[in-house]
Amino acid sequence: MKNYLKPNLKIQLLSCLIFSALMLAGGSVHAQNAYQLKKDHFYKTFKKKLPGEESRVLHFPVMLDEKMRTEFFYEGREEIFEPLRDSLNIFLDRLEWTTASGASVAHKGAPYLFVGSSEAETAPPATMMMRNEEDIYPPMALYLEKPSKQWRNSMRQLMADNGSDYALLLWVGLTEYPKTNKGVFKKKVVLGTDYEHEIRFLSAVDKPVEVLQLTGILLDRDGEVVRAGAEGFLHEDSPFWLQVLNAGSTIDDKSIRTLFTEQVREDLPGHPPAWKVAAINLLEQLTQRSRYQ
Repeated sequence: MKNYLKPNLKIQLLSCLIFSALMLAGGSVHAQNAYQLKKDHFYKTFKKKLPGEESRVLHFPVMLDEKMRTEFFYEGREEIFEPLRDSLNIFLDRLEWTTASGASVAHKGAPYLFVGSSEAETAPPATMMMRNEEDIYPPMALYLEKPSKQWRNSMRQLMADNGSDYALLLWVGLTEYPKTNKGVFKKKVVLGTDYEHEIRFLSAVDKPVEVLQLTGILLDRDGEVVRAGAEGFLHEDSPFWLQVLNAGSTIDDKSIRTLFTEQVREDLPGHPPAWKVAAINLLEQLTQRSRYQ
C-alpha cells in the first residue's frame, strides 16, 4: 500500500470553472455526456438496438486507460498492467462469438469513458457538481466523450472490412469509487455486478476507495456508442489517520502482481479469478446476453 497526497479540492473547482468558460466561449471539445449512476449498476445505454444471436462482434486488444498515461501520480506504472492485459486478450481471443481485430484503435478522436466517483481525482469537471448537500458520499458517475466524426468513419470502414455488426473496446485502469453505508455502523464499496466489499470501520469518511477496474464500450456498425460501463475487481481503502493529512491510499504494484493468484471471488463456486469474473460480467452487461462461454 502506498500513501500519496492528492490535489486540493480548489484545483478541481477551478477545473470546473475553466471547463464552463470554455463551453460558454464555444471551445472545441468532443460531444460529452455525464450521468449519475445507480449505486449498484454502473452501465448506461445510449442506443436501444443491442446485438442479436446472429450479430457479428469485433473486439480490439485491451487498452490502458488514458489517465494511467497522463496523470502524474500514475507515471511509470504502465508496465505493471501488461500481464493483466495479456491475460484479458487471451481470454477474449478464445471466445467463439467475437472476432479479434488485427488493428489497434486510433487514439485521435477515440471515445473516452470515465466510470467512478463523481469527485474522484481523475473525474471530469462535468461530474463534480453531482453531489447533493444531503449526500454523505458522492454518487457514482459515468462520463462519455463520444468519438469524432473522422474516428467513426474510420471505425465504420474497419468494421465493414471485417463484416462486423458491433465492436467492443475495453480498457483497464485505476479509478476511485465512493463508499456507502452498510447498515448502521458499517461501510462498504460496491465494485460491480453483484460484488461488494465491506470497508474497515475506522475508515476516512470523505476519502474514496481506489479501484482497479475494467471499462468497456459497445459500438454499432456506424461507430456510435450503444452501451458503456465498468466492473471493479480490486480495491484499496484509506485508513482513518490519513484523513488528517488529506492523503489517500493507492493500490500498489505488489497487489497487481498477485492479482492472478490471490484475488479470487470467494463468494462464487470454484473461487474464480476476480479479473475473469469482471470481464465476463462486463461483456454480459455490454451485450445484454450470456454468450461468453
